[in-house]
Amino acid sequence: MFEQSNTESSEEIPERKSKGKLSRLLEAGAFALALLTAEQDPAQALEIAPRTSWSDGVTHNIKESVEKEKNESRFTYLKFSGNQGEWLEIKEGRGAKVSFVADDFARELLSHPRYRELEKICFGHSHTNENHRYVTPNKDAYKRMAASPSFSLENLQGGDIHSSKYLGDRLEKFRISKRKLTSFVADARGIWYYQPTEKFDKGDTFVAREKLQKAYDVFVDKSMVTDDVTSIHEYQNLINNYRDLGAIVRFVPYGEVSSEPSCAGVDYKKGKDIKTKEVAIKLAPITETKPIKESKIADGKASVSFDSESKTIKMRPPQ
Repeated sequence: MFEQSNTESSEEIPERKSKGKLSRLLEAGAFALALLTAEQDPAQALEIAPRTSWSDGVTHNIKESVEKEKNESRFTYLKFSGNQGEWLEIKEGRGAKVSFVADDFARELLSHPRYRELEKICFGHSHTNENHRYVTPNKDAYKRMAASPSFSLENLQGGDIHSSKYLGDRLEKFRISKRKLTSFVADARGIWYYQPTEKFDKGDTFVAREKLQKAYDVFVDKSMVTDDVTSIHEYQNLINNYRDLGAIVRFVPYGEVSSEPSCAGVDYKKGKDIKTKEVAIKLAPITETKPIKESKIADGKASVSFDSESKTIKMRPPQ
């Protein structure tokens, strides 16, 4: 459970709650897990050295913590100009709960010596495997379960999307542009970027969350038996239901994190890189008596050349 605290009140607002048909199982599972681990040594908390790259921090440190730790964690990566970055101190939660105080976080940012170079605030947390151990069909399925940004049917003030909006609004109070904020959550399969839109205040209704709940349940079941979750219809349906709620969500598998810019966010689209390669086509023997000099044709989009000696046509894509 991801929780936020309002500095005007000591009350913590629950952010991540159990979902739909899984709610009772999650509660029972959490209780059973607490009993099971009460007398065991505490798990090693997540650690990321400040100068660790974005890619290594996500695909090694965070991924490993999702797989091995009992407690969820909150982590922040600051992206500066010149494609430089820094991980802030990790905040460990307790079981499925991890809290933050938005105003304290804003003050921490403002006091950073490189604040004026700040381009992105990558604010994330983990959905650890342990918190799903008792809600999946068999003892190993939870290790493959995709857990997208959370929401709550019981409390419209709860859930990851709402907390992202809340944090953005609080940052604005400190004159920190919420456009710099990129929220993400890490699960067993990769990371989920998410961002509330201007529609969120009106779109975030019980009916919209109920539809999202159904899409989420179907997607979760499918994710545990699918290698590429972004290739299935259930994923696109889930994304569409988040959009109806007033949020943009995008999933990136761990294996693809390094191929994207650090903290790429919801709007990033993979470029269609055109690699320059020559394609050679061998022709049948030419019986002409006079050699043909090499000739080239170029239309600004591609070029074709013919070599009479080797009897080869070479085609080169645009540069």
